Amino acid sequence: TLKKAIRRGVLERTFFPVTMGSAYKNKGVQLALDAVNTYLPAPHEVENVGLDLENDEEEVSLSTDIKKPFVGLAFKLEESKFGQL
Repeated sequence: TLKKAIRRGVLERTFFPVTMGSAYKNKGVQLALDAVNTYLPAPHEVENVGLDLENDEEEVSLSTDIKKPFVGLAFKLEESKFGQL
């Protein structure tokens, strides 16, 4: 199907779907979230690497094993006078 072909291209990094939407009146937001869920890989489906800053930025393979320590990335995007964290 078309969805499987798009997902395969995304996983191979040869196809990059683009969605558009606006939080104003919630136009296209759910479609964008559905596309993320449908096409992008789950963390256990790809190799995840981090950099060990204490060891000359040597690459470290990150595991999705729940028994190992949690590693996460948080970010915030906001455009307002109160946007600074």
